[in-house]
Amino acid sequence: MNLNPMGITQTRARLVQTPDWDKMSAYTRTLVCCRELTRCGYALPGWNVLREIIEKGSAGDISRGKTDYQAELATQVSHAEAESVGLNLDLPTSISALFEQLWHKAVKEAGLAFGIRKAEIERELEANQVVMENERANAQQAMEQSNRLSLEIHTLKQQLQDALRQCTVLQAEKDQTEKLVSEGHEAVRFQTERADLIHANAQKEIKDAVERLEGVENHCLREIERARVEAKALVDEGTAASTRTIESLKKRIDDLKQQNALLSENATESRINADFYRSRYQELHDSATAQQATRQDNGIKSTLKTIRANRDIRKQRTVHAAPAPLKSTTKKKP
Repeated sequence: MNLNPMGITQTRARLVQTPDWDKMSAYTRTLVCCRELTRCGYALPGWNVLREIIEKGSAGDISRGKTDYQAELATQVSHAEAESVGLNLDLPTSISALFEQLWHKAVKEAGLAFGIRKAEIERELEANQVVMENERANAQQAMEQSNRLSLEIHTLKQQLQDALRQCTVLQAEKDQTEKLVSEGHEAVRFQTERADLIHANAQKEIKDAVERLEGVENHCLREIERARVEAKALVDEGTAASTRTIESLKKRIDDLKQQNALLSENATESRINADFYRSRYQELHDSATAQQATRQDNGIKSTLKTIRANRDIRKQRTVHAAPAPLKSTTKKKP
């Protein structure tokens, strides 16, 4: 009869109580299990059911144990048949003939059943061999894949180490770049503040010069007007003293005109200085704006390129110093 789940459980429970069961190999357990199943009247199942019962072993070991047991069973049947032929039971002829007929029929049916079972076993063995070859091929593929994966893991680890070293280098370059950018911003701020200070000083000097020029011009105009009034008064009087006074006044007027020309020259020089300071401030302002725009757009890329091209250069700073303002060398008349 066929083996059912309950029979599997009961057979496993009986086999576990076999002496040295834990020490037996899968092949030995298969032989013991097949003997127990035959004793209980069960047909031998496939290798996967046998493995479920003995709880260990590969398809090859279990199939080999099953085949050897079937060969052992066939040998036992052959010996029993040979022994039965040689028996002399001293029975009546009718009974002996009937018994012999039944015995031969039983042996024939057993041989037919054994042949059918042998063919089934051979088919199972071939199928198990195919399964075993497939498992070997799968194991070989798994081993090759494991080797490839190990090589890929080693390569990835090496790439990871290279990437970490590259990240360290890039971090150092980034820190250096940020330092240079910070220094550049500080230089731009310094130049901007310097330009603003120069512009403020220039504006103050221009304002002071204009105020001085206006004061001198007003003073000259007042003096000229007063001289004209005095000259007109002296001319109206028609005296010789008035003539000398007129000459004196004319000379004084000439002196005032000369002084006025000198003041005009100083004013012109002040305007030139003011124009120079305005131009210089505009240049500094444009330079700071251009440097700031250039650093914002291309600062990091340009700095990285400079670092990689010139490793020995750590910083480069250009300080534009404004020239000293021009001073008038013309002395004022007292």
